[in-house]
Amino acid sequence: MLKINHSLESLTLVLLSTLLLTACGESKLVQCNKFAQINERVRVSLAKYAEKNQALDKKVSKDLAGFTILARERSQYLSQSAIGFNSALKIIEGLSVQDNKLKSFKDEYINITRAIEESTQELSKIASKQGQSTEIDLKNGSLPQLEQDFETVSIKIATSGKAEKKLMDNFNAYCSGSQNK
Repeated sequence: MLKINHSLESLTLVLLSTLLLTACGESKLVQCNKFAQINERVRVSLAKYAEKNQALDKKVSKDLAGFTILARERSQYLSQSAIGFNSALKIIEGLSVQDNKLKSFKDEYINITRAIEESTQELSKIASKQGQSTEIDLKNGSLPQLEQDFETVSIKIATSGKAEKKLMDNFNAYCSGSQNK
């Protein structure tokens, strides 16, 4: 027959109850901190993306072969970035918040991060096409169109980045208590 130590059983129940109550009733501050930590990861990823993109922009190729090598490098980097944004998106989607205003911030943040991730994937595909360019593409003018497409999608990312900054400014104001809505 199995004997149960009642003091151990009581301690286990107390610990489980504490964990459940804590999980169900996290303070606004705890919820804000979790959200802010996830945003920091995305912000760092965006900064790395911008830095790497600027470094790639500074590289100048003198011929089509050099151009295609740079385009393939950019495509690979963008593909990795999209995976990172997708990972952050899954984390933020899994974040449990009870506060209605934080839920609103979370929903908007998900939409912004999804737009960034999708645009990054689109940029990767455009860069991949550039990386497969041939002399024929150069002659028929498809490369300038790809460059224009790349620029258009880059603007979408910049716009999403501005929306993310505005959202986080509002979020920080709310979480610091200076906004009571």
